[in-house]
Amino acid sequence: MYTPTRDDLVSVIKLLHNNGVEVSNSKAAYAELKQYETNPSFCVLLSVVFGADVNPVADLALPVDWGQYRQLAGITLKNNLAAARHALGEDAVKEAARHGLQTLKNPPDARLSRTAAQIVVKVIALTSFEWWTSSGLGDLPSILLNELLPADDLKTLSALYCLQYLMEDLPKKIGASSEHIIVKVSQLVLASNTPLATRKAGFRMCFNIYEQASLLDWNVDTFSPLQEGLSKASYFFANVCTSLLESSCGGDSAFMILVLRSCVFLLDYFDYFSQITPQDNQRYVTFWINNSVQIICNSQNGGDGNHELIAAAIDVISTVVDLYDRNGGETVLRFLVADIPSLIPTLVPALVQHSLLSSEEITNIMDSDDYRIRDTTAVSFTVKGGTKDISQDDMLDDDAAAMTLRSSALKCVDVLSSFSSDATFKSLIARIQALWNSNDWRAREAGIVLIGTIANGCAFELRGVLQSLVSQLIEFIKNPSEHVCVVSIAEWSLSRLSDGIVASFPDAMNTVIPLLSSRLQSTSKRVQITTVSALNTIHSALGNYGQLELLRPHLSGLLESICSCLPVYSTNNLAVLVDLLGKLILFLDDAAAAERLSGVLQAERQNRAAQFEKSYIALYVSGEPNVLLNKDIFSLDRATIAFLAAHPNNELATLNLTTWNGVLGDIMSRNVTDDADLIFNTLLICGAYITSVSTSALAQWVKTTSWALPTTAMHFLNGTEVYEIKAAAVTLLSALIQVLGPDALPPGAHDTLLNKAAQELGEAEDPQWKEISVRLITLITSKYPGELSTAARGALGAANGALRSDVFGESAHYFGRMAFDLCYVLDTLPGFVAYLRIDTIAQLMAATENSQEKSDATIHLFRALVQTPPEVFRNYLPAVIKVVYSWQQAASNYPETRETIQLFFRRANEVCPDLLQSILQSLPGTFGNMIVSFYQ
Repeated sequence: MYTPTRDDLVSVIKLLHNNGVEVSNSKAAYAELKQYETNPSFCVLLSVVFGADVNPVADLALPVDWGQYRQLAGITLKNNLAAARHALGEDAVKEAARHGLQTLKNPPDARLSRTAAQIVVKVIALTSFEWWTSSGLGDLPSILLNELLPADDLKTLSALYCLQYLMEDLPKKIGASSEHIIVKVSQLVLASNTPLATRKAGFRMCFNIYEQASLLDWNVDTFSPLQEGLSKASYFFANVCTSLLESSCGGDSAFMILVLRSCVFLLDYFDYFSQITPQDNQRYVTFWINNSVQIICNSQNGGDGNHELIAAAIDVISTVVDLYDRNGGETVLRFLVADIPSLIPTLVPALVQHSLLSSEEITNIMDSDDYRIRDTTAVSFTVKGGTKDISQDDMLDDDAAAMTLRSSALKCVDVLSSFSSDATFKSLIARIQALWNSNDWRAREAGIVLIGTIANGCAFELRGVLQSLVSQLIEFIKNPSEHVCVVSIAEWSLSRLSDGIVASFPDAMNTVIPLLSSRLQSTSKRVQITTVSALNTIHSALGNYGQLELLRPHLSGLLESICSCLPVYSTNNLAVLVDLLGKLILFLDDAAAAERLSGVLQAERQNRAAQFEKSYIALYVSGEPNVLLNKDIFSLDRATIAFLAAHPNNELATLNLTTWNGVLGDIMSRNVTDDADLIFNTLLICGAYITSVSTSALAQWVKTTSWALPTTAMHFLNGTEVYEIKAAAVTLLSALIQVLGPDALPPGAHDTLLNKAAQELGEAEDPQWKEISVRLITLITSKYPGELSTAARGALGAANGALRSDVFGESAHYFGRMAFDLCYVLDTLPGFVAYLRIDTIAQLMAATENSQEKSDATIHLFRALVQTPPEVFRNYLPAVIKVVYSWQQAASNYPETRETIQLFFRRANEVCPDLLQSILQSLPGTFGNMIVSFYQ
């Protein structure tokens, strides 16, 4: 294997210096780094630098501590290790593992301990736990749990870092061993001779793992090994939390916050506490519930430094009550909520006090409230990732804590209003009225936000005072001298009451809508967005009650206000304004008004397109620093697409599609990877314009452009790990295939795309991504050019094999859609029904709500089934008839669904009347008679 030379070491140290110590030319340094990454020996050099306790080039003077170079080398090594293994083989990996483990065992500081842990975990990802032993490096699990974990502070920290990253990055390799890890670390936390800093670090590790686990898909009956392990360890960890709360966490506020946050996650695990005793129950009530209430209500905790502690305690109460309500009271948590109704009069005054805007919140709001200040957070896309540093307290950020306290208090009021509406309303209403009458605008704002918060839970109690409340809210909104925070929250609360208004006195909307329309042109960014959001909510309420015609008299005024706002609004406010405009366009039946709106839209679109182009060229062509890409054009295009749906213009749609196709191609050619939001939105806009172009024009355009758009979309699907980009690419490709069929893709691309979709399906953990992959597979195969290839059959087999019926909640929704997708194939390939897992498909379909998608799937499935041989049909009948039960009599609401089910029954009476009668006779009398009379 390669042996580093002095010159090579000097070069790599300088490279690290230019990329992380003193970065004078970031682009040149990055280019040099990318060039080095093509050198197979790069990782060996990095391993040597990372493993060196002192500078290996003694006469090379360095401006900063050697540890900084080691850390940069370690991070770069971890990121390039997979490529090194491919180029140099296992020796390069072994060299990295040796230096990583050496540093892990003898870390000079927490920073390098963390980096060493990342390297070790990366090596495990590329190899296995057994590889460490066979390579002569040692029994890694034993080293971590038996050697490093019980050792001194830094070595223990090394073990904790490594264990955390293992459970975050390699959950499948850890599996059920997670139970042993959590218990082992928890024992360390409880040990009285463990230093406080180490106890906190160990607890943070366990907290981070349960926080990470909260993001896993738990909507299945069959747990993964990791979930099994965490469930088994949860009772032990919950008792650790109780013991720490009992000792007040040694008076350490940050530690107390962390423990309370852990309690929130552990509440989801109480169903798996097989060993729970009455004594445990009493301790949970005392230290999880009563202790939290004391923290919330203790006036001594009102100082700024305790905001996060109070918020954590509030979240414990909110989560207990919310879980109880969501389970309809049928939960093991009943004993925890038993005393809460009697605590509401004590809790409410404290929650009201914590609902006031903090000085930090007010400063943040007012500093960015000028409409001319662009909202930077609305134009950047947040990509999930990163790990937490267990050696640092991150629970006491004052600004974040202040915002968390108010939101936590309001969430608690919300769940209490649903849990015990009468007690909550009685405890609140007098305080709310007193706040409204206050001379302090902060008090008025708090009173108003509390009304909006209880609008749903206390809807019955509010009926008697609803008209009075609405009148007062209108006065707050009309008052030109009222504080913007009061006006904006009054609009929000009014929108929260909109269902009750429409149900009880809908004519009030003739006052509310024009009033809100007049507020659209406010110079306050906060008032702008709450006004638009309120109008969107009112639109939904009117639709729910069949009262959308109440909007029509105000349509002209609304459109006039919106058009005047289009050049003024930006970023998130503009996006929400466009949502409202898209809804109003559907009411626009006046040709002259439509033409005027079209002119306004195109003029403003041209303006925003110029701003986008200018910032794009500056950022990606000229390479200017500190340029923020102006993406308002995406909102204008969404408005244009909504207008084209109601007033088609083939020429305009094709022109805009061509423009965005060019932008997407430029993004690809420049290899833009630093702005996922740009790629995501460009793909989505292209996909949306596809539906705005006529089929014949789109087919000609695709061929004329040599399939540039689907080719570019496939490039992004293959070239990124960012879920949102992949989903947007699939959405675009699906739209093309849906419209153009086999002509949507270039010749030969069908099997390539099917293989990719099958690969994604096999690797996916997220049920939503599984459904997206299955949809793409079924679309391609149902419109496949000619006889199905081996790849097409394999992809369909993968889609069929991915189904599972032991799902519920959100997962059941996506797996139900996967069943619909597979039924869609039967429209063109009815013979494929013989290969489908009909029992699973029928079970999933029977569990879904009635919808047009379910109707289509039922029709495709049943029409295919009636064509099967008698013995096959007989085998399917007991499972498939459950789909009929799920429809009951609602099938008549969807065209052809009832008729298709009747066809299915006729076939059953022909080929297996005895089995059909046996099944029907086993049903409850009334239900069975209804099915027979309706479908036979």
